[in-house]
Amino acid sequence: MRSTGLVPDVAARAFGYQVHPYTGVATPEPAFEQRAMAPLGGLWSTVADLGRYACFVADPIDEILSPDTLDEMCRPLIMTDVESWARAYGLGYDLQRIGERVLVGHGGAMPGFLAGLRVRRSPDRVGAVVFANCTAGAEPVALAGQLVSAVLDAEPTMATGWTPSQSQPDFDGILGSWWTEGEEIVFEVRDNVLWSRIPGGLPIADTRFVRVDGDRFRAVVGRERGELLEITRRPGGEVERMHFATYALTRNPTAFANLLD
Repeated sequence: MRSTGLVPDVAARAFGYQVHPYTGVATPEPAFEQRAMAPLGGLWSTVADLGRYACFVADPIDEILSPDTLDEMCRPLIMTDVESWARAYGLGYDLQRIGERVLVGHGGAMPGFLAGLRVRRSPDRVGAVVFANCTAGAEPVALAGQLVSAVLDAEPTMATGWTPSQSQPDFDGILGSWWTEGEEIVFEVRDNVLWSRIPGGLPIADTRFVRVDGDRFRAVVGRERGELLEITRRPGGEVERMHFATYALTRNPTAFANLLD
């Protein structure tokens, strides 16, 4: 982002205006010195540079920021629209639901300028940047969201092609159907990685695991993210029971009363 900084290129920068809502007269706005407000914003940038930033938000580079950290930043912490759940805030990012898609980004404003960034992250990785050189009267955040939606409606993301997994003997005794509280959970291998899913459930419930040590796995994506899957074995080594987020999993539907046997 070599064209982004605190000091604009005076010869190349756009000029901002306050457009009177009734007369249409455009009054030039000066480039203010930010001083104490500089940490709040005041960056000068270009559409190309913010486009690069949008690419990073969609698919972060681990050397700059851990993807897990960016995922956390894009997780809703405050729901500002409690009726339809269409607007929320994460750690610094504004989240907006448009239809079934959640877009992240933020708006920006200075006297004479407005900006909007919207990114649809996984799995689509599509973003839009909108600038306007007016103090009011434009809706760059809304337009950016509309542009992302228009692209994805016209060119939906192709599903990832299936590839066969390698044999995973470490998962023997773990894969297949398990039951907890009368509900079935299926453990399976996808692309050589352990996953679980709830038959007939939404994809959001699908969970990806990574091995912590011998018989312990941690959920890193999906349902109960961060919780442990722990394997209990019989003396001969066969898997007898599993616990996910401390809840017992058994091979057959089992009442709580019988779990104590």
